[in-house]
Amino acid sequence: MLTEKSDIKSILKCYYIKLKVIIRSDILQSNDFNIPPCPQVITDLTKERSRPSPDLRKIAMLIESDIAIAAGILKTANSPLFGASRRISDIGHAIMILGITRVIDIAMALKMSAIGKQHPLTSQIWEHSRAVAEIATVVAKVLKFMDILPNIAHTTGLLHDCGLFPMLQSKPFTSSNSKMITDISTLDMDPEKSMMHSHWGYYMLKSWGLPEVVCQAVKYHHDFENIPDADTELKNLAALIILSEQISWIISNPQFEQKLKSNETHISVLDYLLLTFEDFNEIKNDIWVTQC
Repeated sequence: MLTEKSDIKSILKCYYIKLKVIIRSDILQSNDFNIPPCPQVITDLTKERSRPSPDLRKIAMLIESDIAIAAGILKTANSPLFGASRRISDIGHAIMILGITRVIDIAMALKMSAIGKQHPLTSQIWEHSRAVAEIATVVAKVLKFMDILPNIAHTTGLLHDCGLFPMLQSKPFTSSNSKMITDISTLDMDPEKSMMHSHWGYYMLKSWGLPEVVCQAVKYHHDFENIPDADTELKNLAALIILSEQISWIISNPQFEQKLKSNETHISVLDYLLLTFEDFNEIKNDIWVTQC
């Protein structure tokens, strides 16, 4: 049995090398990298959303067919964030409050989080993802020059860390040694682990039929410097998610703000958007008030 941290680091390094080989070849055939199939209920919901006039009753019926999704939708609709004047117990009412895009995004995220339900970090990832989604939606409206639709911002923010769910079920993370990983920031801020889950998330979202720009933004949200300059749409969306995630970390842990001052990615994103540290702080403080 492996017990030393150096042993864990060695395993993860080998695992990361395997992932890079798979990424280069664009082939997902290794048993270590199984991509969970898209559940039928998500396929049906996505198909309904793509119609010119989505049927709200059909969407409600599909959600009600899955107890976990229905419970998650009602919990979100009743959260203080949406300020309902009375308790919501009807899915149809919840859809009216949250909107079709947010409801289907939540349904998809819930099914993805179920993949890693046995891991103690799953609830942390889910709460962090919800926070980033709501922050990204606000930032997209504030920074209108980025020309990002709020619904795309919400979808990408909610699913940006989805690669963590299958990753946590992989061999290096299912052993007793993975108990040393007790905080999501350990995974999200480590260069190798952040690249692992970003690329895993890309392939997962691609196989589940998400828009290509969303898949690519997830892939590059820890690799902003390598996005081609010519791809403005992708660069804007990735920058939005990076800023939103950083604001989320600061809200949950104010000490993280000090680390950003020397963070190369943070500096690169601000330079790209022609924003100063003061601009970022102003956006962050405005959102902090709405989130607290």
